[in-house]
Amino acid sequence: MTTIVAIHKPGFGTVIGSDQQISSQSQKGFLTGGKWVRHGDWAIGISGAFRTLNLARNHAEQLLNNLDSALEFTERLTEMLKSYGYTASMEESGPPMLGSGMLLASPIGVWSLDASMSVLDIAPNMLAAVGSGADYAAGSAHSTSHITDPVKRVTMAVSASIAMDIASGGQVWLDTMRVSTARRKEVRAAVTEAISSMDQKDREHIRTVLAGLA
Repeated sequence: MTTIVAIHKPGFGTVIGSDQQISSQSQKGFLTGGKWVRHGDWAIGISGAFRTLNLARNHAEQLLNNLDSALEFTERLTEMLKSYGYTASMEESGPPMLGSGMLLASPIGVWSLDASMSVLDIAPNMLAAVGSGADYAAGSAHSTSHITDPVKRVTMAVSASIAMDIASGGQVWLDTMRVSTARRKEVRAAVTEAISSMDQKDREHIRTVLAGLA
């Protein structure tokens, strides 16, 4: 298994991290990079079968290029997995289960995806974690909630998982996703133009987005 974590801090960007340990049948190894696939403004961190990470890396452009939303990503991923013979398992009730625990990240947010491809929007400044070491990472996140540095919080969360989870190992891997200055100005201009026609609730939501682009 694995430990995948991410946190978005408005005004800073998004920090993603993971351990490096992998296993295939009875063989254990360590990735030189992390368990995230990054392309353009998006990145996907994948727990579970190493085959899924292999495929995501090989099809990074197909999965992440010109992506508009987390839901669109789940549609692309589902199509790709089925093309490689993945079949959905059915529970007694509920949607078919096809994937594994994943985190999708961009410079302006983090989304958690479960095996049914359900999408959960993670609140700003909340550390998200999936994989066998997720409980240890979550415990670390709770105990470090007073720390404002997202890089430090991700480092401590993955370190805790590596220390305690038998299926997580190697070194802490992390990366930072920031909105480019040009893109930031472009988005702010478009949002500012549109905000005058919105109601109060929508305006509050937009203020949160703008804070992440400051």
